[in-house]
Amino acid sequence: DDFIRHAVEIMGLTTPSSKEKCHMQELLVTSLLRPHEHSLTELEKEVRINVPHHSEKGIIFVYVQFQNAEVYAHTDVTCAVKVQSKFPLPIRFSRLKLVFNEQKYNQKLFDGGLLMFSSPKEMRDDFIRSEWEKESLEKDNLFLMPGQSKTYNFTFTIPQLAALDCHSVELHLGTAPSLVIFEWDFQSWKPEYFHPRYERHVEEFKKGGFVQRPTVSIQKPKPKLSLDVFHDPPALSREYYEMVIQITRKP
Repeated sequence: DDFIRHAVEIMGLTTPSSKEKCHMQELLVTSLLRPHEHSLTELEKEVRINVPHHSEKGIIFVYVQFQNAEVYAHTDVTCAVKVQSKFPLPIRFSRLKLVFNEQKYNQKLFDGGLLMFSSPKEMRDDFIRSEWEKESLEKDNLFLMPGQSKTYNFTFTIPQLAALDCHSVELHLGTAPSLVIFEWDFQSWKPEYFHPRYERHVEEFKKGGFVQRPTVSIQKPKPKLSLDVFHDPPALSREYYEMVIQITRKP
């Protein structure tokens, strides 16, 4: 547990060399797959690492953005999750999990591949690197190259609710019990963190940029009305005649 937390912390710093960071990642992955190679104790339970909102340094970043701040009930809304890897070597996560205030909207994305174990020497191999880059372009896996960002979209049809909130996001590395969980707990973040960012990044969002917006407000749908007018034309000019106006509300 302590070793894994230390390795994650070291890789997130700017001072260690690239070679040192690669070595720490190799040790981290080996500790999950083959801990006895380095005289490490096998994990008895998962290691959970809570990522604070103010963290500017780190090895993995997650952003959650509902495409709209407000939507009408019974319409589709898309929640996008952007994952950015700062790991020095390619990395494959085993699961991406989203937890919402309504449990039925919870989402899980699994990657059936093996946990990536690679070395700087392999990174310099053009063929191996091209195969990794090709795989990293696949949308539905959790394999990322160093410095790569990947966005996963989840679409819901929203019922009559006051709001839909993404409470947390988890990225799993490995499988239980040899498992590291990176968690972004949005419930613990103060609302003041999000609102100034809306103001600050509004232009960026309009241009297609990504804004940390893990909540969407659900509004009542606008009533659908139709207007029909019925009348018979008058026989004489300026003659009074009956006109019927019918307003129909559609479901």
